Amino acid sequence: MEGTVEIKKTISRTKTFVGVTALMTGVFSFIGALALVLLAIPDELENYTPSVVTPNPPNVVQLPCTEKVIAGDYSVPIPTTHCPKQIDSGELIVKFKSDRPIMELQKYLRSRHGLVSALPNSIIGIGRRNGIKKMMPVFSKDARTKSAARLALDRTYKLTFQRGVNIQNLISQFSQSADVIFAEKNFEYSIAIEENIRQNVASLEKNVPIDDVTWVPDDPMYHSIGSWGQSYDDQWGLKRIDAENAWQLSTGTQDVVVAVIDTGTDITHPDLAGRAWVNSDERPGNGIDDDDNGFIDDVRGWNFATNDAEIIDRHGHGTHVAGIIGATTSNDLGIAGLGWDTTFMTLKGLGDNGGGFSEGLAQSILYAVDNGADIINMSWGSLARSQLISDAIAYAHSQNVVSVAAAGNSGGSVTMFYPASDPSVITVGAWCPSNVTSAYCHSNPEGSRAAFSNFGEKIDVVAPGVDILSLRAAGTDMYKTGSQIVQNQFYRSSGTSMAAPHVSGLVSLLLSLNLRTNPEQVKLIIDAAAEDVGGEGKDPEHGWGLIHAASTLRLANQIQATPKAELILQEERIDWMDENNAQLRFQVRNIGWSQSQATFYKLYSDSTSGLVVAEGSVPSLPPMASANFTISFALTQVPTLRFLLDLDPDNNVTEIEKRNNQLFIAVSLPKLTGWPPDTNYNFTSPLVAADIDNDGTKEIIAGTMSSQEPVFSGNRVFAWHRDGRSVTGWPAPIDGYVFDTEPAVGDTDHDGRQEIYVVTSSPTRIYAWFADGTPIPGWPKIPRLDYLKIEGVALADIDSDGDQEILAGPWAWHSDGSLVSGWPLPDAQYGEISVLSPWAIDDIDDDGQVELFAGAIEYPPSNLINGVAGVYAWRGDGTRVPGWPVATDRVVYAAPAIGDIDGDGLFDIVAVSHGEAGLVHAWHADGSTIAGWPQSITGTSMSSPPIIADIDNDSSPEVIVSNVPSGQTIAAEVYTWRGNGMLAQGWPVAAGISKTTLGVDKLVAADIAGDDKLEIVGPFNEGLFAWDHLGASVPGFPLYTGAVDFTSVTGSPVIVDLNGDRKQDILIGGGSPINWNNSLPPNLLPRSVHAWTSFKVHENADEPWVTSHHDNQRTGRFDSQRPVVSVSNPSANTSVSGSTLTITAIIIDTSVIRSVQFLMDGTNVGSGTLTCSKILDNKRCLAQFTLNLNSLESGNHSIVVRATDVYGNIGRSPVVSFQKASITGGGGRIPIPIEVE
Repeated sequence: MEGTVEIKKTISRTKTFVGVTALMTGVFSFIGALALVLLAIPDELENYTPSVVTPNPPNVVQLPCTEKVIAGDYSVPIPTTHCPKQIDSGELIVKFKSDRPIMELQKYLRSRHGLVSALPNSIIGIGRRNGIKKMMPVFSKDARTKSAARLALDRTYKLTFQRGVNIQNLISQFSQSADVIFAEKNFEYSIAIEENIRQNVASLEKNVPIDDVTWVPDDPMYHSIGSWGQSYDDQWGLKRIDAENAWQLSTGTQDVVVAVIDTGTDITHPDLAGRAWVNSDERPGNGIDDDDNGFIDDVRGWNFATNDAEIIDRHGHGTHVAGIIGATTSNDLGIAGLGWDTTFMTLKGLGDNGGGFSEGLAQSILYAVDNGADIINMSWGSLARSQLISDAIAYAHSQNVVSVAAAGNSGGSVTMFYPASDPSVITVGAWCPSNVTSAYCHSNPEGSRAAFSNFGEKIDVVAPGVDILSLRAAGTDMYKTGSQIVQNQFYRSSGTSMAAPHVSGLVSLLLSLNLRTNPEQVKLIIDAAAEDVGGEGKDPEHGWGLIHAASTLRLANQIQATPKAELILQEERIDWMDENNAQLRFQVRNIGWSQSQATFYKLYSDSTSGLVVAEGSVPSLPPMASANFTISFALTQVPTLRFLLDLDPDNNVTEIEKRNNQLFIAVSLPKLTGWPPDTNYNFTSPLVAADIDNDGTKEIIAGTMSSQEPVFSGNRVFAWHRDGRSVTGWPAPIDGYVFDTEPAVGDTDHDGRQEIYVVTSSPTRIYAWFADGTPIPGWPKIPRLDYLKIEGVALADIDSDGDQEILAGPWAWHSDGSLVSGWPLPDAQYGEISVLSPWAIDDIDDDGQVELFAGAIEYPPSNLINGVAGVYAWRGDGTRVPGWPVATDRVVYAAPAIGDIDGDGLFDIVAVSHGEAGLVHAWHADGSTIAGWPQSITGTSMSSPPIIADIDNDSSPEVIVSNVPSGQTIAAEVYTWRGNGMLAQGWPVAAGISKTTLGVDKLVAADIAGDDKLEIVGPFNEGLFAWDHLGASVPGFPLYTGAVDFTSVTGSPVIVDLNGDRKQDILIGGGSPINWNNSLPPNLLPRSVHAWTSFKVHENADEPWVTSHHDNQRTGRFDSQRPVVSVSNPSANTSVSGSTLTITAIIIDTSVIRSVQFLMDGTNVGSGTLTCSKILDNKRCLAQFTLNLNSLESGNHSIVVRATDVYGNIGRSPVVSFQKASITGGGGRIPIPIEVE
């Protein structure tokens, strides 16, 4: 093992910087009989609406801006001049690398669009081709500002094009230019008021000790309890974070300015008297930019929604936020603010209906920085990650301005929201009052995290955010009910929008102590002083804990008296050198106030009690200096791919906080060479691996979702070779999109090459292509009700004609596109029955005709509202199977599975029904329930389709299902049961906190560890997880697609030896399933198909359930396909002679043949030799046995060849009769002894 170290010094200035919020809306729900999948998103599909994070009462509709806002007994007309501008579909934000292309484009526009020559792909060529109309700088030039960071932002322009232009194509064209840093939409950000908090309040116990203090404000509502019927203090939040003891140390100073970028503020509110920022260098009303900052008459701030100086809050959100930060305190009126003397700057980045755009919000941030703000509060957010806003936040950070962001109120992952997920902000979640039981709070003496609050690794701290009393802007009512108004001038609201200003107010107190700080140090102090309310140290739900105002200021004073160092570890990357060696790169930084002592590090296997893999020294580091390290180590020496990097294990360094000195590292499997392919599409469908070009290796096929505008257009079905190269003729264009439906592949026309079938949504189509990407004549198919979502396509010979038919929902076609007799299902033609799930198909009763099973709902002809949900079964001719359907009382959306789970030699059916919780059912072929079933799964209304696999190699298959909690803060779980319904040892296992799930992700089973047992692999949005047969996490997992923020893995993985090295390869689609309008930049979205490889060599790489619904035909059967055996020699009814006979049999199966028996006249006479090769997805084996004819009596005999595959499925050849010629001569006939098995 070896190490290298590089030291560098960085310069830091003073003050702080941090975070933001956002809101996720958009979840799939399955509705009623039609089983439609609907997406709830704000406003237009193509313009995602973020939100100020304020939950609201149910059934409240926000009035349009042109109407009037109803506020209890008040109504306030809203002038249309103060409505937020509507997004111009022809607007594009572009940041140029230099001034040259800007001047060229300006010259072209001045020349009336034609007098300047240009190459087609130049900036002018792109503008001319797309009808550019005008260009304007995004940021006003501030004549006072000369910093390089600020001047670089001046190259950001808004370009306006003719309406109807394809914005996504524009983005692509500009992004590919060498003159452009980034190009993006002018994204829309807005307030989206959510669900109100309905509290059933228990009694409050004050659990935070308050010292004897003198700094207690005289504001009456700070001392009152129950002003709206609640049992806790009106201003419980300030008391919970121990503000009184903090005020003994500082009440703030007017020199500290907090910029509130929001809906404006009511600066005339009596409880904001003296707190509003005034631009003293600007003379009001003279129409002159007196201070040369680029804005005229900006005495009180600026309105970036309408580009004027009018900052009145007609919505209420901004005033509420400002009151939490710094309401005028100890004025014998109303409420107390956290920063008594803190100044707030009003920047109206959101309009009167809560709407705004990335352009105006980024402009607000720059104005705040350039005009003296120390802190920026951002209680808003969006699914759209704007590089424009990111640049503005980075500029604030470089100028030591602290940014604080609300985490968002969707109860999902904060990584999907912006700017809360920006690395340079302090991200704040919401906390509930003590001993409160409500829809969002659970009773606890310490309080609890609000259930609506987003969570994840980016959460830094939590702060009071439920039922927060603050100021009401005149005439406003955010919730539109009047119930939240208190004493006319005050207002109650909940959300992470209310939590963030608590942190901004606390930072203002911290900065008032005159401790020299930068944004990282401010964050360090707040984190270190937080009250640990979750798991020890930082956890995904609470970050470092609940802010504690008094402890924060005490710690700051201690640092000022005795400066300390603060070392932090930052992992850079881990690289695989080869299958036995890896390299770790990491950085040690000193973000403290004094020089650190020299120390050392150790890299352990798994934990500090594990093997020391590597160690090395760390030099003394000055403040804000860093050292880079590279460690090489052998993986053959360690028992696991999980490591712990421990800095200063002997505590040689005097630090503020030791919690940042350990870094847990999970080494993922290495990426497969050539993957991911270079594409900018979301791949949210399951994958399929099949040899479609007959080159002896498998190709990967996947469908896309929403990469173009309008939404759902421009999608494709891709096919790649094993090295990531596109297959000739692909991708193929489609209407609509492919979401969670998997392609099906099979040779449906007997031409020796496979065909590909795909179902799309919006609109519903069933597409078919030949292997070369050519559409098959007669396809695509358009169902009569093309708005219905069909849950998948399957291939099977349902009419016993020797050809595979194509099934999708209630329809079935031959390969030429003609309908199969008896299809579509008679009851489905007129809406009496709706097929909700994909099919499971097999001949379960061994009568030579397949049966088809699916989740469905049947409606009486007289009542198409209340149907009977369950699993239904049909024969291939469309008639019902006796004993079915079986009612479940809950809807079955996931595909059933077929396999013998109880060991009786007959096939069973397993399915999952969904309600408030899920039930896993198991039935015999006749529809009777198997003993021990059903079993329940908790916390979900959705699940993965069940899979059946013998994961522990005991010859008895298990049933595996995962629950999919949607929008909940509970962990997804994977369950494994034995055939008798008993949970298997080690199960269920937690799959990590679920992020808002937009589809049903599917599990697969394969031996990826090389131990002859199966691992369960499945995607859970943030990563691809794997567990062994005992439920333990598999080393090398989870696997991530690249960027942590704004990404997920979706659909279903496929496991295959893609490159023929006898090692399992794992592939999965990546992207953002909620990124309908490509709002996230391509460089942050690994939107492609990703592939990893294992290091274990497999003699048998064939597995039981390596793709969605088991196989490429999507039959959902646990290898119920028996080997097909035929005898080619001798021919039937022939006469043989001589001394020997070579019996030859041909065996075809989807899996590996385990054994062959040659039966002569019903008796096993031997196993012979077996030679196998691959044809398409099947194994073709030649079995031969040499029979000694001298030992065989003359006369008639019969031969049967029996083959057994690795899963115990037995196939038998037809009986072949032959005659041995009589032996003549002196001895007569010779009796032959036959060994009996």
